Order: sequence, then C-alpha cells, then structure tokens
Amino acid sequence: MNYLAHAYLSYDNPELLVGNMLGDFVKGNKYKNFAPPIAAGMQYHRLIDEFTDKHPSVRAATKIIREDGIRYAGVFIDIFFDHFLANDKSIFATNEELQTFTNGVLATLQQHEHIMTPDMKIYFGYMIRYNWLYHYHSLNGIEKSILGIIKRYPRLGNGDEILFSLFNNIENLRPHYLEFFADVQGWSKRYLGNSI
Repeated sequence: MNYLAHAYLSYDNPELLVGNMLGDFVKGNKYKNFAPPIAAGMQYHRLIDEFTDKHPSVRAATKIIREDGIRYAGVFIDIFFDHFLANDKSIFATNEELQTFTNGVLATLQQHEHIMTPDMKIYFGYMIRYNWLYHYHSLNGIEKSILGIIKRYPRLGNGDEILFSLFNNIENLRPHYLEFFADVQGWSKRYLGNSI
C-alpha cells in the first residue's frame, strides 16, 4: 500500500502517522531507536503491508496487470489504489477536502523532520515540495509518480507499458480497490481499538 492510504489509516494520530509514513525506511528492529509512539507507527506500517499483500482483492488486481506482462505489478497496484482513494468520494468528498488532508499530513511530517535520517529527509522533502499525496488524484500525478520510480529503479520495467496497462484497466481494477479498502479499514480499526 502506498503513502496516501498509510496516512489515511493513521486516523489523525500524529505519532502514529509519522511512524507509519517513515516505516519503509526502517529495517529490522531499528524501529526501537525511535520514541515508543513513533515505533508503534512503524510496526503498524508493517502490519498494513502484510495485510495488503495477502488480501485476495489486491492479488486479483495484481494478476490483471501481470497478465499485461508487468513483472512488478504489486508496486504499481499500490500506487494506483492511492489514485482510487484520492478520488473516493465516500472519504474525500471534494478535492479541497483531499488537499486539506494532505496539507495536514505534510505539516505533521515537517514538524518531525528532526527525527528523520538523511535519506528520509531527502525523500519527504520531495514529497512535501511537490505534494505527491494530493496529486495522486489525477492521472497526470500518477504518471509522474510512476515515471519517477522507474527513473530511480529502471529494473521495474517500461514506464509507458506500465501506465498503459493501469490506465487501460481502470474499471477492472476499481472493484478490487473498493473491496480491499473496506476490509483494511475494518481491520485497522479493530487493530487500533480505543487508540483512534
């Protein structure tokens, strides 16, 4: 799952949000080097990823893209599900609501920049400068995101082929997003319990 969903599933809890957003950068037990509420967010990030990877709707969506010859389909399904989330009117009724939410996420990250490692600061510096989270709502924003990833990691495949497959399968992928996101919200609320 990608960053907009991780942010949304943090339910406006600042420490949980920061740990959840930074989780990809912390390997092994290094999360223990952070304050307990941040460390809990990092562990939560891993559990979300584990839930996502095993979910049948995510696997079905990944299969659709793999059938077009996209080898690392899971990476791009994560991003594309963020596009669906950004346009999910049951969550963000308007683009203004989405922008308010993403601005709040970025402000919280900025307030915690002092705990970030140098690689985190570089990555989230770009996220903040270009507000990637908000721009996931547009296909142009998704295109820029995916082409940026391909530029950094060329082994992931041909950007034009990946984008063609995703854009050509929007309506096939949308039901899988809807099924998955309903389930992950239910799971996350049960996991967090009274802390949200």
